[in-house]
Amino acid sequence: MPFAYAIVDDLAVVRGYGPVDFAMWHEVMRQVVNDPRFTEGMPILLDASEVANAPQPGEGAVIAIRWRALAPKSRGAILTAGAAELGVAQQIAGISDQRLRAFTDREAALAWLS
Repeated sequence: MPFAYAIVDDLAVVRGYGPVDFAMWHEVMRQVVNDPRFTEGMPILLDASEVANAPQPGEGAVIAIRWRALAPKSRGAILTAGAAELGVAQQIAGISDQRLRAFTDREAALAWLS
């Protein structure tokens, strides 16, 4: 499965593995926000450190727009493995109305979410 999620305490964690696409991301996000344990405004860690590809051109804007629709009161930290992925994640975060931020350090991401 390219995505998995867990809700632990007051945090939703979404992890991506291998090659993924927008439809896969959108489906797991729908599952997260519809999970009865998810509460409005719950922070979400999007761990993309093991994702093998970046979003396709134009998908970054769609991800930011869908984020606002799916989790409008939640902040999200996008965790990436390296500088190239961080750049893409920062572009997505830049159009998310400050609801998303990009990180390469897990502890920094968790600190921002808390």
